[in-house]
Amino acid sequence: MAARFSFLIFSVLFLNAVPVQAQTFGSVLCKASLRKLDGDLGSSLRRVEDTAQADIETRCEALNVRKFVLEEAVRVYGRCTDGRAREEKLAQIDDSAAETRIEMERVCGG
Repeated sequence: MAARFSFLIFSVLFLNAVPVQAQTFGSVLCKASLRKLDGDLGSSLRRVEDTAQADIETRCEALNVRKFVLEEAVRVYGRCTDGRAREEKLAQIDDSAAETRIEMERVCGG
């Protein structure tokens, strides 16, 4: 399972290496980034849920990955969506990020 999340982090970093101007609304790279992000969001949420009864270190690692994916989501949705879709996605991400921060403070101490 750790290898999958290492790949997730590598993939996010790789997509960030592509120049921002190449990742504009409607571009092939944006479409790929959005598709990948959907998978990463689902995977990170499942990992948080799957580690609910795990030790603190494992739980905090899952929460940190979730936080990282949510931060990436803000960047991708900001670049690759527009209008109402952008507003809705960013509001959802903001809610998820707030929940993740609260859980991190509760479980990990900050």
